[in-house]
Amino acid sequence: MMSPTAVAQYLKREGTPFDVVIIDEASQMRPEDAISALARAKKAVIVGDTKQLPPTPFFQNETGGYDEEEELDVGDVESILDMSLNRFEQKRKLLWHYRSKNEQLISFSNRYFYDNSLQTFPSPTTKPGIISNYIKTFYKTKINDAEANALLEGLIRFMQNNIRNNENNNGAKSCMVVTMNSDQREHLKDKLRLKSRETPIIKDYESSWSETSEPFEIKSLELVQGDERDVIFISTVFGPNEESGIVKQTFGPINSKTGHRRLNVLFTRAKYNIYLYTSMKANDIQEGPLGRNILKKYLEYAETRRLESGEETGRGFDSEFERWVYGKLFANGYEVVPQVGVGEGKNKYRIDLGVKHPSFGAGYLLGIECDGATYHSSCAARDRDRIRQEILESFGWRIYRIWSTDWFEDPQHEYQKLVEYIDKTVDSYTDFKSRNSNL
Repeated sequence: MMSPTAVAQYLKREGTPFDVVIIDEASQMRPEDAISALARAKKAVIVGDTKQLPPTPFFQNETGGYDEEEELDVGDVESILDMSLNRFEQKRKLLWHYRSKNEQLISFSNRYFYDNSLQTFPSPTTKPGIISNYIKTFYKTKINDAEANALLEGLIRFMQNNIRNNENNNGAKSCMVVTMNSDQREHLKDKLRLKSRETPIIKDYESSWSETSEPFEIKSLELVQGDERDVIFISTVFGPNEESGIVKQTFGPINSKTGHRRLNVLFTRAKYNIYLYTSMKANDIQEGPLGRNILKKYLEYAETRRLESGEETGRGFDSEFERWVYGKLFANGYEVVPQVGVGEGKNKYRIDLGVKHPSFGAGYLLGIECDGATYHSSCAARDRDRIRQEILESFGWRIYRIWSTDWFEDPQHEYQKLVEYIDKTVDSYTDFKSRNSNL
């Protein structure tokens, strides 16, 4: 693993010492920087996302900034990814999205950037993935102090409950703060540093994550590509002017021709939650450049969660077998939801039946997959479903699979097995909750 500069500096120029070179985050690499690596290998794999950040000199270091009063051209250029898409014949598009454990976190980008082509997976919880916090205040150039104070209050509460005690502490969550400009970033860093003197929880949290691959950091918009955290805190910074009460429509790099790609990076960094702190409403933003329009739509989505129909899709059953299982459970008093998932699209994955239970709170006790004759006839489908089940279980789902042949031969026996599994799951959760009463 080397940077382009290190390749040029340390590897011999003669011959081709490597069979393959893999260029990652290729959307951010200029062709001239990639040449030194490409020249030293027989084959190349160029990996990147044309919907994410392009190469740019803007904000390449921690002290970068901009004049908000200007409609700026941030100097974005063509990447090695752009060039390779026009030159290479063999292309592969990765469609399965693994990062977001709550589907709301990827639904917006899936709709507005990827034409609903991503294969996403439903979350077992019905709790919101995006929590929007509106701060009624006026905005002064480059810094929003009221927004910073509200964010820090929520951040410290989060830190208190998520100190990582040991490497097996899977309940603790990592986090990062992202701001729309470097001035707000530095302002938040200073305020957090001052608060840490009287609030030891802050240093305890930071040190507990410092040796991991997901340390606590405060970054600006241009510096987060390639990062991921369990939870992302976002300060949008901008807000209404004190004199006019109107939000100026100058949003720095967001107004540039690739501003929407910067926002796409920001919206897809979190695994579990985004805590959005903003002094703007969607109606405060006027139609204009694509980046500005995307910001407007995202604020509206965060406020209303109306991008999709929610965890209950309202779709009917995919088979009479599903309807039969549903009817049996419903007749015996279970709350069952067919076709659990969020959003639309040909690659949308849904769980056949989701079972709710009063003791479980917000979310699903388990998901039921009904496998019929078509499933049994396809080895590839079985292989794909095994992988899907592993992914769903990694999201927190409990999956119970019913084989249609077994059900048809002895439905009462198979139904009783299902009921016993549900009861066992309820007992297990109740016992876990009583032993962890602070959860």
